[in-house]
Amino acid sequence: MADQFQHDIEVGRPPLAVRKSYSGVFGIFAALAVIAGVSGLLWLNYDHLVEASSHTGTVASSTAGEDAAALKELQAIQQQTADTLLATRQLLEAQQAEVRRLSEQVSGLTAKIDQLQPRPAPAPSAAPVVAAPRPAPKKPPAPKPAGAISVGGAPLPTTAQPAR
Repeated sequence: MADQFQHDIEVGRPPLAVRKSYSGVFGIFAALAVIAGVSGLLWLNYDHLVEASSHTGTVASSTAGEDAAALKELQAIQQQTADTLLATRQLLEAQQAEVRRLSEQVSGLTAKIDQLQPRPAPAPSAAPVVAAPRPAPKKPPAPKPAGAISVGGAPLPTTAQPAR
């Protein structure tokens, strides 16, 4: 019974409010604020940082001679490339002239061959010619019988009988 009583008390009572902890959310916002601050400082001082890292006296003096040698080497390669390009262009122009000359020769030979071949008779037209229909030949007239003709179907004497 005591259990039933305890159950009735718990059922009638509102549930306890759950306490939420905001310490995790606050930590995330704090970390984001720190990152944003550091990023802003680097953004504003970027030119000073790059300038400081690019100025090293020993490296600059030792590479000056290497830069001049590399520049001369690049200029030599550029000159070789220009010479090769010029030679290639001249070869291309010579090939195009040769192709034009050969094309003219072929067209001249084709014209000569056409002149030597006999001309074929003109081909019949594509549409067939339909002949006009001929009238049916007339039958020759039937020969006329000599002598008397029976009209009513009675027999006629074939020859005249001699009188007695």
